[in-house]
Amino acid sequence: MGFLEVNGKNFSSFPLSNCKLRTILPKQYAEILESYVTERFFRIKQGDAYSEVKEIRLGVPQGSVLGPVLYLLYTSDLPKLKNSTVATFADDTAILTVGNSNEESKGKLQTAINQIQKLTRKWHIQLNESKSVHINFTNRRLEHIPVTINNQKVQYANTAK
Repeated sequence: MGFLEVNGKNFSSFPLSNCKLRTILPKQYAEILESYVTERFFRIKQGDAYSEVKEIRLGVPQGSVLGPVLYLLYTSDLPKLKNSTVATFADDTAILTVGNSNEESKGKLQTAINQIQKLTRKWHIQLNESKSVHINFTNRRLEHIPVTINNQKVQYANTAK
């Protein structure tokens, strides 16, 4: 099983005016989302001093409920992957593969990860390979076979958060 972690800056670091949402949402909904993330300003307070007001040019407010909703919209077209089950919740994605051997299950998992990577690249979603996890569930003692994201090994663990 693989638990994919998405880079937390995905929806706080790209302009919504030129993105997938315009292709999948009715025009009015896309305009509402765009109005939510445009013409926003911030300033920083330290002690009694304030910085000058600056415009926020990209993305959604970090920690907003909109981030997970945008992730679900962005991943709504995840392909139905043969030989694997993909589940998403908020901004988390889990991939479950089953095989008669560790090698077979790992191969299916790597194939699924590769297919999801193609889609995430297309829509400019970055997977965070250092926070993603690979777990084997088995009743046998097995040698760990690594899987990769972006040509980097995904950490193997006995649990996932």
